[in-house]
Amino acid sequence: MAVNVSQNICKFQKYGFCKFRDKCRLKHLFINCDVKDCKEVDCIKRHPKRCKYFFLRRFCKFGDSCSYSHDEETSKEATNLHLEIEKIKKKNKELEEDSEVLKQTNLKLQNELAKVKEEINAMRIKKATIEEENKEVTEINENLIEDITELNERMEFLIPGKLEEEVLELREENAIQKCILEMYKHEGLKEKNGTDDEQDANLIDLDERLNEDPNVDRFSCASCKFTSTSQRGINVHIGLK
Repeated sequence: MAVNVSQNICKFQKYGFCKFRDKCRLKHLFINCDVKDCKEVDCIKRHPKRCKYFFLRRFCKFGDSCSYSHDEETSKEATNLHLEIEKIKKKNKELEEDSEVLKQTNLKLQNELAKVKEEINAMRIKKATIEEENKEVTEINENLIEDITELNERMEFLIPGKLEEEVLELREENAIQKCILEMYKHEGLKEKNGTDDEQDANLIDLDERLNEDPNVDRFSCASCKFTSTSQRGINVHIGLK
């Protein structure tokens, strides 16, 4: 039965440092292996791991007596890695600065958004107020239009000649009513309403009496020399004729 020699070798010393040193019960190796593709498990030479201090800082306080590897290629790799780390740190710092700028920008935009929302709410309130005022103004305008229409109708009576015509018609109507009352008194009529022919005949007779009054205006018939104090008398005359 073959015995595996590597079983009696101190792994701490093989790959680095053993705190028991010479007092360790296992065998310590002192020759480093130079084979690149060596099988470390079966190899009876040391395969020290790289020194993390020399790898990261390019400095180790133990110097050449360090139990770990200070390989120059490892050192170059460490240097490149260190430079890469510095670049990453610088990039992270720039990203942090950009992040801070973005935070400030975001905060500014949030404040502006809050102001815009307040302005929108104020505009909505103002719009509602304006709509209510417009509604009131519309009602007022409608009332004013009605009042203006009524005033225009009343102003027609102030047109020269219009009021005089109305007054003359009223005078004629009053004169006719007076004459009718006198006829009822003199003739002793008991009924106030008669036939249409009788009323027309009475109206013609009334016109003849009013013709004697020089203060009453006359309406002339276009077919003959008949005159009347009202247009109605002319119409009755034409109908009778």
